[in-house]
Amino acid sequence: MEIVVYPDPRLKIMSEPVEEITEEFKEFLVEKFYPLMKEKDGMGLAAPQIGINERFFCFDTSHISDGIKRFVINPEIISSSEENATFEEGCLSVPEIFAKVERSEKVRVRYYNEKGELKEEDLEGFNARVFLHEYDHLQGLLFIHRLSPVERIKVNSGLKELKKRYKNEN
Repeated sequence: MEIVVYPDPRLKIMSEPVEEITEEFKEFLVEKFYPLMKEKDGMGLAAPQIGINERFFCFDTSHISDGIKRFVINPEIISSSEENATFEEGCLSVPEIFAKVERSEKVRVRYYNEKGELKEEDLEGFNARVFLHEYDHLQGLLFIHRLSPVERIKVNSGLKELKKRYKNEN
């Protein structure tokens, strides 16, 4: 399994729902998908980032205070706060690029976990941010699509370099 890198067109596709949470799928999540995220030093990984067009991701913020580890299948955002926070983000699919992104500070979400159990919870702060970042991948969006004009200018040369590398490799 390899990480799909910007500007690969697979990162722009809206993901399809997971139809069935089978034993094989659960094994894949726990034994391959999550370990790949950790191996790459990521805090989150979404299916489109490995070329799978399905609505699932995992994230692990357990290294921070109030951090959590989640496997998220067919997520929905029920509500999000009007209160926003700005924080620097990066992404395994947009290597070496970091920029400040404004996101909702709190979200209420619903999803199935790796056991097939329906969960609903409130997330805030960094946990909400990581959830929203990974959720965006399922919508065909990257954090760079949420940048202010000033932040976009700051990362523009790096994005051009990624496009050039992609073109040379494909």
